[in-house]
Amino acid sequence: DYVLEEWRPIKGFEDLYLISSCGRVKALKRVIMHPTEDRVLRTQPERILKQQLHRYQYVGLYKGKKVTRKTVHRLVAEHFIENTNNKSQVNHIDGNKENNNVLNLEWVTASENVRHAIDNGLTPSPKGRKLSKEACKRMSEGQKGKRAWNKDITLTPTGANISGKK
Repeated sequence: DYVLEEWRPIKGFEDLYLISSCGRVKALKRVIMHPTEDRVLRTQPERILKQQLHRYQYVGLYKGKKVTRKTVHRLVAEHFIENTNNKSQVNHIDGNKENNNVLNLEWVTASENVRHAIDNGLTPSPKGRKLSKEACKRMSEGQKGKRAWNKDITLTPTGANISGKK
C-alpha cells in the first residue's frame, strides 16, 4: 500500500525525522555521542516510529534532550496539503482518525469540522437533531479559548439556538 509513498523532512527536525504522504514517521540514522567523552556511544539505525493513540495518533520527536509531541494527521497536512485559505484544523474525510493518508485529509475551519462530524454521525447532535450552519459556527467560535459545550443549546424547529452561560 506504500507504492506511491513520498517522504519529506519534518520542519524543525529536518536532519532527524521524515513524514510520509501515507502517515508514517521515520527517524533517520544517527550517531549518538557519549555525553562526556569524545567517542561514539552507539549508532541508531533508520526506523519507522511507533505511533501512540490518544484521540489522534501522535509521535514524540526528540531534538537533544527535548521531546515534542506532534499529531500525525497535522504533520501530513502541513507537509503535503496546501493551506491557501489559512484554515486552522485538519479533517479526516472518512471519519477514521487512524487513517492519516494525505488523500483522506483536508484543511477545514472549526465550523466545517463540526458540521462534518455531525453530518457523518461522528459526534451526536443534541437530542438527535441536526444543528443549523449558524449554530455550528457559533459553537466553533465558542471553542476559541473555552469549551463549546459551556453553552446553553435550545432546539427549535428551524435549528438550534446557542447562548453563552452566565
